[in-house]
Amino acid sequence: MKVRFQTLRALESLLSTLHADGWAWEADPDGSVLAGHREVTDEGLARIRLDRLGLLISAAHSIEFQHERRPGEGLLRTSRARALDADQAATGPAS
Repeated sequence: MKVRFQTLRALESLLSTLHADGWAWEADPDGSVLAGHREVTDEGLARIRLDRLGLLISAAHSIEFQHERRPGEGLLRTSRARALDADQAATGPAS
């Protein structure tokens, strides 16, 4: 789970607040900040931590929650593809 911040002002304050709570961050070339925390595995946990820090609702930045996907979990996975995966898991790979 990653959180992208598009800062409108007070970048240094945002970064120091994130750092103090254990968030790792990196600046993107587009000017946004991508942050992650080792204890934050989903959007709900991210919202709780950011709210506690006073960052969830702020006029100083906008937030985009980015859910990480494991390989094979793309949006284009069909129910048929998932069924084939389940069959292969049960019977082994096709020869």
